[in-house]
Amino acid sequence: MPTAWAAAAAGSLGLARLDEFRDALTAVVAYADGGLGVRAVRSSGGAAGGVVSEGQGYGLLLAAAVSASLDGAHARRAYAVELAYELFLGWRTMCERTSANSCQSHTLCPGGHECLPSWKFDNELAAEVGTGSAPDGDEDAILGMVLLLLATEHDS
Repeated sequence: MPTAWAAAAAGSLGLARLDEFRDALTAVVAYADGGLGVRAVRSSGGAAGGVVSEGQGYGLLLAAAVSASLDGAHARRAYAVELAYELFLGWRTMCERTSANSCQSHTLCPGGHECLPSWKFDNELAAEVGTGSAPDGDEDAILGMVLLLLATEHDS
């Protein structure tokens, strides 16, 4: 085991990386009921500009994995869970605003919207920029949702 890992406090390295990711690549673009932020992961490099489902899904997976790795009494667990939920709200917003060239022939989510988003949105998650699915983003987001559920299943 590398020395830096062995000497680190439990959860500190994952939380540090999560902080870097949040500060460098994400922004709150709206507020949901209850005042929680709807957080978007803005892309850079590659398909630069806007929000791509791969980045949004990866962010949700990262935050949920950190949440799931922390003990329930950890001082920063609530922060990680809230950040994961904000990223989920961004994912859900993308799903709700997907209307063109969807990979789904019918809707299964409450409210009659798509359960998987188009692959690219503008920076504010207001409109689709690129349509069609990106399965790798979908897979990361779904795994993140499962981890977040498992991490919080015993929370009140």
